[in-house]
Amino acid sequence: MRFWKWFLRLFGIELTGVTPAILVTDVNHISIHNFFVECLIGHNFQPLVVSGTPTKEELQKAWELLLDNYQHTAGERNYKIAFDLIQQIGQNKCKLSEVECCVQILWHEFRPDIVERLKKLGYRKYKLDPSNDESYRIELQKILSATKVIIVATNQLEKELSDIEKDPGKRFTIEDYNTILVDIAAFLKTQINPEATTVGMFLAIRRRMKEFNEANVRVNARS
Repeated sequence: MRFWKWFLRLFGIELTGVTPAILVTDVNHISIHNFFVECLIGHNFQPLVVSGTPTKEELQKAWELLLDNYQHTAGERNYKIAFDLIQQIGQNKCKLSEVECCVQILWHEFRPDIVERLKKLGYRKYKLDPSNDESYRIELQKILSATKVIIVATNQLEKELSDIEKDPGKRFTIEDYNTILVDIAAFLKTQINPEATTVGMFLAIRRRMKEFNEANVRVNARS
């Protein structure tokens, strides 16, 4: 059974649920009609079902995986921005945790190495003199108060990430979809069958269109 799970995942298909449902999570295994019209615009995820009866949660998860695969394959700017935001959020949380840990250690025991670590983290202006206990603890409290900047910045980054991860179907309309089909038909000089063309093929065509247009711009710039 484990082999079959691995084999199916290799082709972008997930086994889920107690009674396994097979769901599509790869752009090479769904048509552009089902991806854009049914899922993205219509919020109907049934075309993702290959077999079985998945729960709503399983369908939503499969859609998220498929959308992630689409954005990654397309190299979309939003995907890269989201990746950078996730990294920044992670770094901020690690820094916050480290500062709090340092302060906790210093609250119970003065250690020069921990003080140096705080300085490397950017907390240089605080005078931690263990010979003056009151002043020493006030400075530690100031360091903790200063971490609010990290918390505020992290909250803002998480809001930006949330905005990016909101369902893009709200911003993509049937008119946008029809425009895509018209552009592809003009480029290929023939119409395509949306129900027979995979999203993977669509992305390959779109990349070729972009390369072609960029080449024309360079030629026109030299002439």
